[in-house]
Amino acid sequence: TAYNARKAMQQEAKDKLAQSKDVSMEEFEILLKSFEEVEVEEVQLRSTFLKDVATAFDPDFALRCVQAQQEFRARMRQGLESRMSPENSRGRRNVGRATGRNRR
Repeated sequence: TAYNARKAMQQEAKDKLAQSKDVSMEEFEILLKSFEEVEVEEVQLRSTFLKDVATAFDPDFALRCVQAQQEFRARMRQGLESRMSPENSRGRRNVGRATGRNRR
């Protein structure tokens, strides 16, 4: 899909920028410009989408969509962070072991 192609281009631009070493200022500017173009395109697409949503429904609905997306991301991040915390990782070591197994 077009979305996947755009995401692949975005990732490629990020990778090129992150993995470059010993580049001249000119090469850096070229890498940065390609990264910037992909980022700007994404912002423009989001803006166009939100305008279309506001036109089709109403501006309040479009704003609620943005807020819901931010809340969703925050909850996902909190959930991942809590699962990766040291307190929770200790309990997972024994998951799947039945009583009496693996004793020597």
